[in-house]
Amino acid sequence: DPVNSVPHPGEPLPEGQWLPIDRGHRVWWCEGGDPCGLPVLIVHGGPGGRSRPEPGRWFAGLPVRWLVIDQRGC
Repeated sequence: DPVNSVPHPGEPLPEGQWLPIDRGHRVWWCEGGDPCGLPVLIVHGGPGGRSRPEPGRWFAGLPVRWLVIDQRGC
């Protein structure tokens, strides 16, 4: 269950999913951490970049539920 995963170094990360939006576009997203924890949104910076699940490791062992989402068009 990706939501219950705690991404410690060396452990596999959730793969994420694609969310269909409008006119054939889709946005990638991924979540993990403590399902009852404080919600944290992780976004990438700058144009031309992309989101990855690796930043979820920053919250390993903390009581947070993290969500990584791409910006539309990235």
